[in-house]
Amino acid sequence: MGAFAGFGLCLCGAVGWAVLAGQHPGDRYHWAAFVIAAIWVTVDGLRGPGLTQRRTVNAATGGLLVACLSVLALVAKGDLTGGSILLGSSVVANAVEHGLAAVAGSAAGMMVALWKASTPPREPRVW
Repeated sequence: MGAFAGFGLCLCGAVGWAVLAGQHPGDRYHWAAFVIAAIWVTVDGLRGPGLTQRRTVNAATGGLLVACLSVLALVAKGDLTGGSILLGSSVVANAVEHGLAAVAGSAAGMMVALWKASTPPREPRVW
């Protein structure tokens, strides 16, 4: 995978969510913000060698930013009207829920990336 694969998948997820929410504003997409925030840092972290803590934090922050901007854009368009799981059915409750999901997704993706970075590389197999 290239250096920008995680970023590209993150943007594709955000655009896909915006399209789905625009066509079906009353539907619930509870995991969308979580996945969008996690995908950049997870894909970047699974690339293997060369991962630094700084790069991990930057990718996690970037994914969180893309997810939060997606939430704000959907709220501004009025496309985030489905009910939330925990907080009620208002637009503010949906925005808060998706913001919290984005934070959790970013943290989960960072844990996966740091776990992969701390795993020693496998020795090549000799047949």
